[in-house]
Amino acid sequence: MTKKLIALAVCLCLILAMAGCSSSKIETYSEDDTAAATTAPDSSVPTDDDADATDDADTAAEDTVEAQGYAAFDADEVVGTVNGSDVTWREYYYWLNYYTSYVQYLAYSYGVTLSSWDAYELSSSYTNAEVVILNAQSAVSQYRAVEAMAEEYGITLDEEDQESMESTYQSDVDTYAGDGDGEVTDEEIAAFEDYLAEQFMDMDLYTYLNTIQYLDEDLFIYLYGEDGSGVTDEEVAAYVEENGLMAAKHILLMTVDSSTGEALTDEEIAEKEATIQELYDQLIAVEDQDEMIALFDELTAEYTEDTGYDYYPDGYIFAEGEMVEEFEDAVEALEEYQLSEIVESSYGYHIILRIPVDGDATYSVSTTYGSYSLRYYIASETFTDLLDEYTTAAQDAAVWNDGFGTDTMDIAAVFEL
Repeated sequence: MTKKLIALAVCLCLILAMAGCSSSKIETYSEDDTAAATTAPDSSVPTDDDADATDDADTAAEDTVEAQGYAAFDADEVVGTVNGSDVTWREYYYWLNYYTSYVQYLAYSYGVTLSSWDAYELSSSYTNAEVVILNAQSAVSQYRAVEAMAEEYGITLDEEDQESMESTYQSDVDTYAGDGDGEVTDEEIAAFEDYLAEQFMDMDLYTYLNTIQYLDEDLFIYLYGEDGSGVTDEEVAAYVEENGLMAAKHILLMTVDSSTGEALTDEEIAEKEATIQELYDQLIAVEDQDEMIALFDELTAEYTEDTGYDYYPDGYIFAEGEMVEEFEDAVEALEEYQLSEIVESSYGYHIILRIPVDGDATYSVSTTYGSYSLRYYIASETFTDLLDEYTTAAQDAAVWNDGFGTDTMDIAAVFEL
């Protein structure tokens, strides 16, 4: 059985949000203006994966972005201000370009045809053009929000950050403009600057984007500690109660094929039933609770067929509706450290041990960022909420010059669909 990950949903409209772990949030501008999230590139330099995504989008819609659109305005022209800080056409175009390409890639992936900038194919409330412009403006605002937070909390780049940034820069030069030998020459640095220009960037913008990433991470650690260690046990307990979280371990013998989902033969199922009964009999024969728990762990490691066991060896933390009904009902009926009887679900036969919710136990697993604890998840969620407040304030204070706002910009003069 696999726990339903508390994952962030993929939408067609995007808004960058670093959320502590340099992941990103995707916001959809729907009728109720609700938000969901997914990942976006965590590097300021486009990667090969980014290029592949754009190539796929180009297959569906020829030449998504017209490069001459960048030349429509001077790169250093100020197009607006956010938190009193100038936004140049270079920075604005960087985000407009990113979201145009990425939105088209996602539309292609989901079989959505984008017919024109004035159509409502990405949202029922906003035109395709407004979706891209709003997301670009939100990205700019969020970066300014991180700056504002860093200033308020007195966070600046330390020596380790600066050394890391320099190492990243050297690696980027070697990767994108060098020969990959680990050595950076003056010629390669010049070639890298040319490469950035091809990506509608310069060194100032490249440095700025990377600086904000480091400040974001430093802010998170300052407020919540490394890996969320600053979240107290009391805060974990409050979150557990507020969200109705439970935790449990189990031994699972599957009655379906884990790769196809098809039922096993009657003979195979009978063997599983006999085995689970033997394991249950062993467990209930142990009177000492600590010894029973130790035996449970041993038997789980030896017998369980749960495909999620390697990711969640210490059990699952979950809320209502995240597990199959039979499993969830059984856990709710148990006291902590109490053993269930044999439970049958669509997956097979379970023996369940309810355990306390541990803030340092694995809460979820991401293919991108690996596993993370409940304590870290709480910290990330809290940090995201705080950053959203600063971002909203930055958006409210933003002033976009005539011709660059959602109601005045002619995006069709810059990009083609």
